[in-house]
Amino acid sequence: KILAADIRDFRPRGSFAGVLCAYNSLPHITNPEELGDVLAMVRRALRAGGRFVFDLYSEAAYHDGWQGRVRVGRGAGACWLEARFDPARQRGRTRVSWRGGAAQLDVRCYSDRELGSRLRAAGFTRLRRWHPAFDGRVYWCCA
Repeated sequence: KILAADIRDFRPRGSFAGVLCAYNSLPHITNPEELGDVLAMVRRALRAGGRFVFDLYSEAAYHDGWQGRVRVGRGAGACWLEARFDPARQRGRTRVSWRGGAAQLDVRCYSDRELGSRLRAAGFTRLRRWHPAFDGRVYWCCA
C-alpha cells in the first residue's frame, strides 16, 4: 500500500515496514522543531525493524552549488532556475520562472550532525548514511 501526503500533516493509521521520503523533500521543512516532530511521527509509524529512507543535499552541495541561474528547456516551454544559498541562515531558495508565472521553493540545509541528533531524539537507534559522488546528495537509512 502506497500513501502520498504532506509529511507534516500525515497521521498514519497502522504501522509500516518502511517510509520513503525522496529527492531532498525533508529540507522543505525549514523549522528544525517541526522537522523533529515529523521524524518522531515517522518513527512511531514504523513496525519493529522498519526502515526510514530519505535523501537530501549535503552541506557542501549547498555551499558549492546552490548559486546561479540556468535556463531549462527551449522555446515557449523554457523556464529559468535561480538558486541562492545564505550560509549564515543555512537557507536556500530556488525561484522557478517561466513565461507568465513563477514559483519559489525554500529549503534549510541540515548538517549530518544536526540531522543525526534529531533522528536519535526521535527514537532512531541505527543510522546509516552514505555520500555518493555523483550529485551532492546524502542518503540515509534509519531504523
